[in-house]
Amino acid sequence: SVVRSLTVLPRVARQGASAVQYELEPYLAFPIEELVVDCAKIRDVDGDTEVLAIGMQRGALEEQVAVLEAAGIDLEGIGVDAVGLTSLWFAQTKSRPGLRAVAHMRENGTILAIVYNKSLAYLRHLPLTADGFDSDPAGAAREVQNSLRAFLAAWQGEDEITDLTVTGLEPGSVAAEQFQGHAQLTVQYHDL
Repeated sequence: SVVRSLTVLPRVARQGASAVQYELEPYLAFPIEELVVDCAKIRDVDGDTEVLAIGMQRGALEEQVAVLEAAGIDLEGIGVDAVGLTSLWFAQTKSRPGLRAVAHMRENGTILAIVYNKSLAYLRHLPLTADGFDSDPAGAAREVQNSLRAFLAAWQGEDEITDLTVTGLEPGSVAAEQFQGHAQLTVQYHDL
């Protein structure tokens, strides 16, 4: 899959994924035809529209759909688990304006998501597992901070990320306290 924030003309954003896929194409190392693309509006900036484009390999999706269809399962839709987890987290927390970050710890890694107001603005997979978090909280904090800095370097605006929510991890451990100290952010833990 590929996830990328793009700035496009408002008319391109209104046309949706079919138009945005051509804006995404220059950033790919393979043909756009190999992807199924969808997008979501983040915000309007200086007369343009910023969108988050997500592309998934068509072949991988078709294989999974074929397995479900062979089992007699009617498919209603396909979703990216990081988007669903972030939506669930957002629905369970108090909404506030600006940038908010959440790190979803999973068995095979962590998904870092950033939400701007009510729109998903950024997704990134980090090679950080719960075991890695416990064994090296300073390294985990550095990994998260580097990703947040990379996002903010491309972000147009004065917004800052002042706190981070971590899901999928038990709070209160020594590693959790060390992580917060190294992350230089207020860290909250949330059980989805």
